[in-house]
Amino acid sequence: MTRVTFQVVEGLESGRVFRDVATPLTIGREEDNDVQLNDERISRFHVKIQENSGRIILTDLESTNGTRVNGHPVRLRVLQPGDLIMVGRSVLLMGGPEELQDFQRHLQSRQEELRSLVAQHENLPDATIDAADLNEAFPHGVPPVPAKLTPLQIAELSNVLDYLRTELLSSLSVPTDELIIGDGQYVRVSRAAWVRLESLVPEIARLINSLTAERDT
Repeated sequence: MTRVTFQVVEGLESGRVFRDVATPLTIGREEDNDVQLNDERISRFHVKIQENSGRIILTDLESTNGTRVNGHPVRLRVLQPGDLIMVGRSVLLMGGPEELQDFQRHLQSRQEELRSLVAQHENLPDATIDAADLNEAFPHGVPPVPAKLTPLQIAELSNVLDYLRTELLSSLSVPTDELIIGDGQYVRVSRAAWVRLESLVPEIARLINSLTAERDT
């Protein structure tokens, strides 16, 4: 039986720790949940967390206000230690003391970046950063290619990835920092954002190759 720890880093119950909770478990407002949170914006049964093949999977239970992981809306997500689960006004960190220390260091680093930016631009308002602002969807890097798929599942997943790759290639075919949004209108993107988009094409190709290698083993 896999057990997981959650620490509330924001919300009415900030500082509370749910230690070594057995999976499967649910998070919500009702008493029958394994992790109960006093937050009116959380659904009665908000999310389910379960273990499968050694991985921890989060499923949103069609909650009213949705679920975010690391700032991004999700319905289904494979979790990793250090991920931030945002439900209602509450933010839970998945993991123990080590993950909490890593999170606090990351938060401090972002605060320092913000203070540096404010110092360079006197007209910017003073501001602070909280957990909801840390919106890196995958702070641990590219998710691994799933293992032990059937040949059909590998082919179907390859099709989905190849569709995304070809759509990106089509969107990036115009050599400019502007993206067409219709009727001859454009929206500008930074060079860094453009390079990031371009880098997704070979990354998707690498994932497809990894799936092919998985099929051949």
